[in-house]
Amino acid sequence: KTVYPVDGMKFIPGSSWSTSMSYTMLFDGNTTSHWENTWGDFGWGPTTVPVNAVIDLGSAKDVTAIEYWLRDHSSYYNDTKGIEVYAAETADYTNPANIQLSGLRYLGFYDFYAGHGQRVQVMEFPMVNTPYLVLRYTSSNRGNSICGNELRIWK
Repeated sequence: KTVYPVDGMKFIPGSSWSTSMSYTMLFDGNTTSHWENTWGDFGWGPTTVPVNAVIDLGSAKDVTAIEYWLRDHSSYYNDTKGIEVYAAETADYTNPANIQLSGLRYLGFYDFYAGHGQRVQVMEFPMVNTPYLVLRYTSSNRGNSICGNELRIWK
């Protein structure tokens, strides 16, 4: 397996604590920056799980896995717990807090259980050709907090 170059890929979350979040933040190679869903009076979108996020691959690609890096912080890297992964034929993220999806195909569920001690997890599934992947964050190990640090897409 090999990793696709990240040029042209975007991560569009349905919730973010930052109003100025870059859609390329999870593809920037910086393992100290992170995305986090909204909380309190900060950011936009829902403050509770589930939350959807779209990975726009830039064009249809054969995909077999997602490499997902959790936040680089000893107290918070266990935030994210359950993630369902889907392929989507279309994704309209004009309004990220209300992402519209069609042609969804379920690819799998991944559990970052508390105390697993792994900051990086590879989520593998049967090869699918798709322009979009959808991460549906279903649960958290810390209230409703979910986060991510880096993404890589494997072919």
